[in-house]
Amino acid sequence: SGGPLVELPVFTSVGDLGIFTGTSVWPNPADQELNVMVPGLGDVQVEGELLDATGRLVRSFGAGALVRGNDRLVIGTSDLRQGSYSFRLRGADSSVVLPVNIVH
Repeated sequence: SGGPLVELPVFTSVGDLGIFTGTSVWPNPADQELNVMVPGLGDVQVEGELLDATGRLVRSFGAGALVRGNDRLVIGTSDLRQGSYSFRLRGADSSVVLPVNIVH
């Protein structure tokens, strides 16, 4: 009745990443801090959120955190529990979710 189940990846993307093309996070896994780089932002205002594995908001970064000339965000992670997280970026008509692991 429909055939076998097909396992899908946890993180998917549909279409062009728009302003988030080339976005990277490092080191991953992170211990003390996590760097997020969004090259070529231009005049776009971007918001970021760090979510735990259950989707609970752990940290929020307002529209001024990543702007032209400041396309890198450093997030302190030493106070976070070990585990899997997601970093979500939203701006203009684009969004991206990046997997992040914290280890101590």
